[in-house]
Amino acid sequence: MRGTGDPSLVSEELARPAGEIADQAPRNTLEVMQGLAEAVSSGRLERLEPPALLGVGEAAEQDGHHEKALRTYALAMERGLDSTDLCERIARVHTRLGHSGQALQHWIMVADRCLESGRQDLAVSSLREAAEIDPANLELRRRLVGLLIETSQQPEAISQLKTAIEEASAQAK
Repeated sequence: MRGTGDPSLVSEELARPAGEIADQAPRNTLEVMQGLAEAVSSGRLERLEPPALLGVGEAAEQDGHHEKALRTYALAMERGLDSTDLCERIARVHTRLGHSGQALQHWIMVADRCLESGRQDLAVSSLREAAEIDPANLELRRRLVGLLIETSQQPEAISQLKTAIEEASAQAK
């Protein structure tokens, strides 16, 4: 319902920054921004706080709108939500979108946070995800194997070691 001039009809755009809405509106950016400001000041449009943004992002992700989910999660983080769950959601969406570098970075961040809070089970699953993204990363495999041994998962640790040896051999060729 963009471009109607009625700021009360902009509510479907709640999870997007005002500047993005204005840039995409078929009307003058200044007019749209003024309309949004009026809607906010009158209470017809509210700024979503991080927990609500998390819900919007989750709904977008479930609907397969991964780019929107990623933007919404990033906005929640910008607005101060700093949780392991949010980092995991961002990592998962980056993985689904094929953003290998960002996904890897976030999975490692999730693993580190999980280890800090004593959640070794979640750290293992995060490092598994990271290892799938970058199978040739021997340091990552080393971390995963160490954690698997620490959590009494020797059969998988052995499997991961074999994979690391195969990757190292492939790199040496």
